[in-house]
Amino acid sequence: MRRCGCRRARWGWLVLLLLALFARPALGEGEQPAATQFVVRPWAYEKLRAAHEHIAKREHDAALRVLAQLERKRPNDHEQALIHQARSHLFATTERYAEAAQQLEQMLALEALPAATQLQSRYLLGQLYLALQRYEPAATVLSQWLTEAQNPSAQALYTLAVACTQAKRHADAVQHLRAAIQREGKPPDSWLQLLLALRIELKQPAEAARVLEQLIDRHPRNKTYWLQLASLHEEQGHPERAVAVLELAHRSKLLDRPAEIVNLVQWLVYQGAPAKGAHLLEQALQAGQVPRDAAALQLLATAWLQARERQKALGPLGELAAQEPTGNGFARLAQIRLELEQWDEAVPALRRALAKGQLNNPGQTWVLLGTALAHLGQLAEAKAAFAQARAHPPTTRVAEHWLKYVAQREQRQAGGVAGAP
Repeated sequence: MRRCGCRRARWGWLVLLLLALFARPALGEGEQPAATQFVVRPWAYEKLRAAHEHIAKREHDAALRVLAQLERKRPNDHEQALIHQARSHLFATTERYAEAAQQLEQMLALEALPAATQLQSRYLLGQLYLALQRYEPAATVLSQWLTEAQNPSAQALYTLAVACTQAKRHADAVQHLRAAIQREGKPPDSWLQLLLALRIELKQPAEAARVLEQLIDRHPRNKTYWLQLASLHEEQGHPERAVAVLELAHRSKLLDRPAEIVNLVQWLVYQGAPAKGAHLLEQALQAGQVPRDAAALQLLATAWLQARERQKALGPLGELAAQEPTGNGFARLAQIRLELEQWDEAVPALRRALAKGQLNNPGQTWVLLGTALAHLGQLAEAKAAFAQARAHPPTTRVAEHWLKYVAQREQRQAGGVAGAP
């Protein structure tokens, strides 16, 4: 029942069009035919008028009986065409679209109605095919109609574009839809959305981007359009434009999901603006727009490091190290401390790394600890650290080198002179 109701709502416009075309016989009382072959004899006219009166009163069975009576009297081609026309009207108003289309097909085949009526009936037949989801014949019939139509309306061109779209004639659909949009001036959003879908289907990202710009101009708060536009710029090989679009969307407070903000930060880092990305991510973390999880902290640390702001990277690196189940995070943190010559801060980080264990390169961590201690003048502890490093084959040679250096320093301490290896 629900599906039937939706169908009535969807195709009610078609019934209205058929009512407008078939509201009465082609010739009224006292009218003259436009040409001699379009002749309705008086008795036939009375039957046709009676049938249409029954249809208007929704007396459908009575209307069909009258038309059958008329048909048994051997009507001429023009009268027969009017019979098919009346039946098509009746079937359309009762949602019997397949039968309505069949009657129109038979009517058109007779070619016994004025050219204008034939042309309008062809257009309606195309719409009936659309209602029946017979898209290929719908596109064919409506395309034929267009070749004869004088000054077709924007709505008619749009209908043809829809038929071509459904029939997978995408290039034809674009042509007719563009004509409809141009004629309409300010087309509905749905027309532009269809054009966008067609451009994407045809793999025309530049043209699709222009359609999206029109939609954004109309609806600047529609986040989906902004994200689509950024994606299209990326597809065209213009990442800088994609970043610019995302930045505009962010300034307009449209990017409200963590993944969207993180994506923008990643783009900024990739496009050579890591400091801007880091600032943006820090603000988002402070505002609670992005969860302060390991992925976000890693991205923040990476952004600061690529911006050559190693001091600012220490905060997120420290948080990461505390969250890691292994000591590798503290080893990375200590490495940055050593690069900044922060020997005092590097030592506790290295000791925590060794305490947590499961290190990727424990020998290297012992070497770093010995180095920091040596710089602090704690030679006995440095010697113990290098002895530990020597026990790991990858760092045996470098540890022995440092042990010699520490021994030399110890020997020189009496003279108050100390150098670096």
